[in-house]
Amino acid sequence: MCYNQIFVQCGKQEDDTREENLKILAVAMNQLEERCIEIIKMGYFEKYSHREIAELLAYTEGFAKKKRHTCLEKLTEIYHTIKCGES
Repeated sequence: MCYNQIFVQCGKQEDDTREENLKILAVAMNQLEERCIEIIKMGYFEKYSHREIAELLAYTEGFAKKKRHTCLEKLTEIYHTIKCGES
């Protein structure tokens, strides 16, 4: 899943600015468990590979990849709920 896919369409997209989307993203990030926040930051902001994340967190590479994907799905779900008002 691409990080840009978090910015979803829900009928409001054309009026939203990048700044508004980032504010929503920050709120959504703060609702994640600490480990997910750490993994997302490592993978997307610090550009660590799955292997590097695994080494730093004492995971297998496969588990790091799955955990990053799961965390990103959860972030996307929270973001969409906040942005579109769905539960």
